[in-house]
Amino acid sequence: MSQLVSLPCRIGGAFSRPERVLLALLFIVACVAGGIAGYQYWLRDTVAVPAQGGTYTEGIVAASIVDIAPTLNVLTKVGFVRFDESGVIVPVAAERWEVSEDGKVYTFTMRPDMAVETIKSALADNEDVFPDIEVEVTDDRRVIFHLEQAFVPFLATTATPLFPFGPYSVVSQEKGIVKLEARPDSIVGRPYIDTIILRIYADSFSLTQALAAGDIDGVADVRNVENDILISRMSVWPIELPRRLYVFFNTEREVVKATDVRSRLRSGQALEKPIEVTLVTLASPKHEQLAQDLVASWEPLGVHMTLETRTATELAKEVIPARAYDILIYGLDFGGDPDPYPFWHSSQISEKGLNLSSFAQIDADRLLEKARQEQRPEEREKLYVQFQEIFDREVPAIELEQVVEEFATGPSVFGVSSHPGLSIANRYDTVAGWYLKEKRVRQVESQ
Repeated sequence: MSQLVSLPCRIGGAFSRPERVLLALLFIVACVAGGIAGYQYWLRDTVAVPAQGGTYTEGIVAASIVDIAPTLNVLTKVGFVRFDESGVIVPVAAERWEVSEDGKVYTFTMRPDMAVETIKSALADNEDVFPDIEVEVTDDRRVIFHLEQAFVPFLATTATPLFPFGPYSVVSQEKGIVKLEARPDSIVGRPYIDTIILRIYADSFSLTQALAAGDIDGVADVRNVENDILISRMSVWPIELPRRLYVFFNTEREVVKATDVRSRLRSGQALEKPIEVTLVTLASPKHEQLAQDLVASWEPLGVHMTLETRTATELAKEVIPARAYDILIYGLDFGGDPDPYPFWHSSQISEKGLNLSSFAQIDADRLLEKARQEQRPEEREKLYVQFQEIFDREVPAIELEQVVEEFATGPSVFGVSSHPGLSIANRYDTVAGWYLKEKRVRQVESQ
């Protein structure tokens, strides 16, 4: 035993102190090198993938929880169909759908896990989504819509979130805070992020303070952040909406009745004789700036404009129904289907209609009528091309811009993407793929 104990001592005694220090250093270097090599091998052999867990908190400026209902619907519900990231309609609650030859009957075959009572209940709770349409639910989970006449844009309507099988469910609502938890039985798959908290703020100042304090991880609308430095530290994601801003000419007003006048203004040519017009727009910084730009660019062409601004309520209830303007800067929301009928068909010139230019052209009417009944996409597109040719020739309005809204997420949020949407609420269309945490797995396992 004494020989065994003394052996290391004799070996150690064979080296001087500097030599022992050098050996110790070499041993440490070898261990570190081995660790690095092992870590590098592990990195080569594995790949980072999203992992479940974590809480994402978003700030929203709103008057109450009622105002964020569209966002909650996207998070908690799904429609018969949905628009994918490229804008193509794909099934969700429905497995498939069929359209009758005359275009008047739409039949949706629902997923096997959709109970008939759940389907009926969701439709009963959302009767206003399909007004004046006969709806039939069969025992074999088919939902049949009977339309009075062919209407191709109807399919886009069925993307409205109705069924309570979205990625999240609301677990609490109090004092301007909505808490949602991931649904394991979601139709679109269980999301990675366990919890989403929506915090409502009364104004932009309060939201900006919360962001600076680290109380929230993202914002629903970057326009509500009053600090460019804070935004620069985040990822900003644009959502292109089916909404466009136009300059509308009231073709019933003598001053802009002539097509030549409208055409010259569109192309930037001077008018043959000066005109005086009243330009009306929404009382908002963006619209007022667009109006000022228009005044500045058209003044040299011979247009003297009197600018009037109105609130959204005044425009909707007084100005637009009476068509009380020569020229109007306003936005049109085309919804999920690009059907221009509601905005340019002569039947929509009425007080309740949305033909804001009072545009009436018989060939344009016929094309718009035929297009919303044409089932073949390529033929429908041809009809819209023909309509656009008439529109460009008659110039009832001038498109100013495509509306894009932006939301932002912090640096700890991954998997977010930009895509088209019907509203800013559609920022959460891809939320099932968002994640806060990662794990590494062998590359074979990840494939």
